[in-house]
Amino acid sequence: MKVNIIKSILALILIISTAILFISCEDILSPADTDNGGSVNDNTESPADTDNVESVNDDAGNQANTDGGESANNETSYQSILDEYAIKLKEATPKLIEEFNKEAENISDDIMALAELNNEKIEKLAEISVEGTEKMAELMLKKGSEYSEYEEWAGKLMDIYMSEGEKITDVYMDLAIG
Repeated sequence: MKVNIIKSILALILIISTAILFISCEDILSPADTDNGGSVNDNTESPADTDNVESVNDDAGNQANTDGGESANNETSYQSILDEYAIKLKEATPKLIEEFNKEAENISDDIMALAELNNEKIEKLAEISVEGTEKMAELMLKKGSEYSEYEEWAGKLMDIYMSEGEKITDVYMDLAIG
């Protein structure tokens, strides 16, 4: 019973701190920041059917998007930004888990210190995610696309961030409760 209460309190603390972080990230660009009245540029791409980021390696081992995330003239797209930052997040997570485990050895008996360490590691993932959403916002302004399109793509990146952050939190929860 006591373990479940502690687990619930820790989960609530993490959810609140994550929510605060997301709120601060979303303030980077608001719909009022668009200077074209919200019109859609015909060159914008549709984010439909991109819930799963798929990439393939060519014969030389170079990564290429299967959906044409970048046009023939190598123009940046929402998909190419999503692909780039999804890879960055997924590559950073195991390293951050390793760092967490190493640093947690010295503080394993202090649950608040473990929670703080967990938040520090997740914050590093958040920095990567924010950088990606900032690039998406810049693209929105450059192309003159609607805020809703940016928001949809930024949401996809946020989902990846949340999924990767959850992996770190799982390690923390196992250590804190286990």
